[in-house]
Amino acid sequence: MPNGRADRAARVTRETLECAQATGHPLSLCLALTSICTVALWTGDLPEARHCVAMLLEQSNRHSLAYWQVWGRCLEAAVRSRTGERKAHPRVLSDPLCHPMHHETLATLSAELPTEAIAARAESGLAGWCAAELLRVEAETLLRDGGGTIAAEGCCSDH
Repeated sequence: MPNGRADRAARVTRETLECAQATGHPLSLCLALTSICTVALWTGDLPEARHCVAMLLEQSNRHSLAYWQVWGRCLEAAVRSRTGERKAHPRVLSDPLCHPMHHETLATLSAELPTEAIAARAESGLAGWCAAELLRVEAETLLRDGGGTIAAEGCCSDH
């Protein structure tokens, strides 16, 4: 999370996780774990992200929650991408339950995970909440890969 109130976001997600754990409700717990893992990745807290991914995968597998299993595998791919362990496995991104929101969120978590389709969604205004972040990632990728400043500025000029 390049800007914003990272400390506050981390505190709120921890509080959400505590509430979910207190209720023992599996869906609430999976949502809380997904949120805290995402914030941990945005803030660079990789040990916390890794821990929450493990908890999310365990919880979603125990209760056969396929949607949350996909989130767990997606977030696991983001953690691995951020730690240099390996790139996201194509099966995760092509899972029928993995829809554009998963791809968009992953693209905000690791510069290696955006796809051309997600970049196109951001450029066309379909990405919603994370369009600006996706365009920033695309511009940084262009700069990193030698696309030049003009190309990087061009990807964001109409937005």
